[in-house]
Amino acid sequence: MYTVPYMTQATERADTVSQPKFFPDGEMKALLGEEENSNTRSSAISRASERAENAVEQVRKIRQENPEFYDQYLKPLCEEEIEERILRLEDRVQTLEANLEDTENADD
Repeated sequence: MYTVPYMTQATERADTVSQPKFFPDGEMKALLGEEENSNTRSSAISRASERAENAVEQVRKIRQENPEFYDQYLKPLCEEEIEERILRLEDRVQTLEANLEDTENADD
């Protein structure tokens, strides 16, 4: 049986190619507080902020212009973030309610 070498090689290369990252390693290092140089950290965080702002605009445009793609690929990510925010806010509300109750009980 004859195999075409370039097809085999392409398959092997495709398996070893890493997926693109939203934030490159340097930006991730800065965002996670692992970058020690303050100038490098500041520059990386600035680039990451711009990247995130651009992503938000792109997601909004995709939601409007290609809702099927948004629903399939982006909406689950957005919903997961919203759910996490809701959980954090619920925790915060419980803490504030407990503090308020403590304050009211102290006044009595």
